[in-house]
Amino acid sequence: MLVCMLYLATGLSHAAQPKPQKWTELRNIEFAEYCLALPLEGYAEDFKQSDVKGKHVFTNRARKKSEIVVWGLDNAYSKAAPEIYFKRYYGGAEEQGQILEERKLDAAAKRFYGWGYWSNSRHETRFLEIVWLRDKEVVKFQATFPVADMNLWKARLPHLLAQTTACK
Repeated sequence: MLVCMLYLATGLSHAAQPKPQKWTELRNIEFAEYCLALPLEGYAEDFKQSDVKGKHVFTNRARKKSEIVVWGLDNAYSKAAPEIYFKRYYGGAEEQGQILEERKLDAAAKRFYGWGYWSNSRHETRFLEIVWLRDKEVVKFQATFPVADMNLWKARLPHLLAQTTACK
């Protein structure tokens, strides 16, 4: 009763209060060293799908269509400007069935991201991918989730983008 009164007194409803999220730091030391804080609550690492060094796959226990994949790779275009890398990365997206609803490059931060869906799962899932360009490596983050979780991932995006992948 007291909690409800506090919400009423402040003019906030239960719906307006964001659920606190637990973020877990993932530190990878295989192949490419990187660190990222991720919203892994409710996820379990699937070691069978983490088939290469530096790649981590997490599957949501309750929602099997929800997955987070993070991996470090060699930067094949390390001397290319971020704008060039961005164009090459998304150059053949539509031919591969990837429909991008939004994509944005932050050249100063050497990172870009894209939202979208695969043409064969338009009504079921969406994806968010973020790519951090480093001197010799690339760190990729990809989340796949049900369409109903789009607002949740939009709320998570600023926290993900604020990271640099550097370990402290």
